[in-house]
Amino acid sequence: MHDVIEATRVFFERRNRGWMQGDLEELVAQSGRQPSIEEMLRRRALHARRQTRDRKVISDLDILSVATEADGDGVVVRVRERLRFIYESQHAMSHEQREYHHELVWSDQRTPVLVRHRQETEQDGPMLEGEAHEWSGQNGAAVDRDFRGIYNRTLAYRYAEQWWNVYNPAYADMGVDCTNFVSQVMRAGGFAMIGGTRKETGWWYRSGRTPTWSYSWAVAQSLATLLQRAGNPFRATLAERPEELTIGDVIAYDWTGSGRYGHNTVVVGADERGLPLVNAHTVNSHQRFFSYEDSYAWTQNTRYLFVHFMN
Repeated sequence: MHDVIEATRVFFERRNRGWMQGDLEELVAQSGRQPSIEEMLRRRALHARRQTRDRKVISDLDILSVATEADGDGVVVRVRERLRFIYESQHAMSHEQREYHHELVWSDQRTPVLVRHRQETEQDGPMLEGEAHEWSGQNGAAVDRDFRGIYNRTLAYRYAEQWWNVYNPAYADMGVDCTNFVSQVMRAGGFAMIGGTRKETGWWYRSGRTPTWSYSWAVAQSLATLLQRAGNPFRATLAERPEELTIGDVIAYDWTGSGRYGHNTVVVGADERGLPLVNAHTVNSHQRFFSYEDSYAWTQNTRYLFVHFMN
């Protein structure tokens, strides 16, 4: 096992050099042109467009588990990688953080060979069931008639900062967790839950021995549908430009331009040009540039839904 741990350490040293220096030859030779390398190339392209530049990349690793495969032919190492990017933007220094989960499978040999590498991306996981959504008082969605949509952006920001890379035990960890996280931020900001009897209606989460929730609480498409509805309970409106958003607002991502939203983030700041910086789950991200052009999930057809809460 010691040889496998050492091989894992060397792999992530090469990966760190790839982020910082663009030294990708050893990584490509070892693991092929896979998502993590594509994201490094895309980050460099995004830096060129934003006129920014990484000055330092700090990587911390936690080895979560080491186990022999069931067939005994390989060793599986699961790793959590914490990255901090310190970058220069118009002569000012800024930072961004991310957490990635990796699974590396090594041949069970004295000199381990990487058989397979999988990195978490925003594309991960099947879509949770449920896309059609109603929020009104019909079909069992009880609306709180005293609700006025008061949103405390300071509380929303504090929650987004506190829980961006950890999971509040008051809520289930859904794996594909981006919309669950955004709903928690909205709830922390003061939005009241609505409904609670049918998953297709309202916007709600119920804890207990067997937690349950509405589709709109946890499914990116359902929350995006709800936020676009005229007369939605959050007084949400759609902005035309990202510069119109402020802390606590939400961005939804349609990676293919098909009208199906697969990711949500919450705005926590802005860069020197007034463009949003966001926090998110799934790939846990902190102060990330809103466009996600350096994500493996991004495509040339990506479309954004800019959601502003009116209060």
